[in-house]
Amino acid sequence: MADTWPATLPQKLQSDDYSEQEAENRIRSANDVGPAKVRRRTTANVQPVSGSLIMSLDQKALLKSFVSETLLGGALPFWFPNPNGGADWLVRFADGGLPTWAPFGAIEWRASFKLEVLP
Repeated sequence: MADTWPATLPQKLQSDDYSEQEAENRIRSANDVGPAKVRRRTTANVQPVSGSLIMSLDQKALLKSFVSETLLGGALPFWFPNPNGGADWLVRFADGGLPTWAPFGAIEWRASFKLEVLP
């Protein structure tokens, strides 16, 4: 059973850098003549999502612990609040998508990361 995003961490991604992308689920095949053929690769694929959260120092420590210990360095999937409302998403961190940290104001941190919403 996948773990759930901790309730004491922010539950909504910042709107200023939030983005969703349609799942890339096509395969193209070149022809000798004419345009390439395009077909669906699979019946389901991951949907890329990226964004950030503003956190206190204590929340930063909690997220670091959640990623390193609970998710085994970000290897395991987890339930994350759906930013659009509705049911939580089952997600995992994308390649190169583990949290990066930048100071935000005097006492807060911005955690930026990339997720893959699993089918």
